[in-house]
Amino acid sequence: MRIILILIFSFFQLILFSQNKFKALDRNKYDLKKNCRIYEYYDEFKKLNYFKTSDILVSKSMSSYNSLEATIYKRINNDKDFTYYINFFTDKKECINENSSVEILFNNGNMIKLPNISNKIECGTGSLNVLLSEVHLSEIKNLEIDKIRVSFIDRYYDFEIDKNRIIKLIENLDCLVQID
Repeated sequence: MRIILILIFSFFQLILFSQNKFKALDRNKYDLKKNCRIYEYYDEFKKLNYFKTSDILVSKSMSSYNSLEATIYKRINNDKDFTYYINFFTDKKECINENSSVEILFNNGNMIKLPNISNKIECGTGSLNVLLSEVHLSEIKNLEIDKIRVSFIDRYYDFEIDKNRIIKLIENLDCLVQID
């Protein structure tokens, strides 16, 4: 019985591992700082390179209640055109649509509103993906973030931001910018 349980557990771990497409970035391939935690994936069918940061808890909350995590992605096609987007993930299980958004409030009073990129209605998720323009990248890198609001279909949640965690996110964003 014990052997059967071990085999089942091992098989389950193998299935989970094989579903993760992203692998740690080869540091010999890119000249990155040591503290960069970047992962890469190449889609052979679409001929696209994807890079992402590690998931970073950016809210002040230390528990899973009222938490906000962010992962930044960079997609590069064969023409070397690139797109940045952020996945914001909360512990809230709400409904999202094309009107859902993420608003970032900076200490100087500036605010940017980033719309959800999906036009489908999805319920039971706490995740939103938003595109970043060059202007948004610059603001996020150079201005101090105070709060982030995540708006779902019928309500929104405000998250207090931990300054040290945001610094870690911005360091990883700087690493992504170096990759071309």
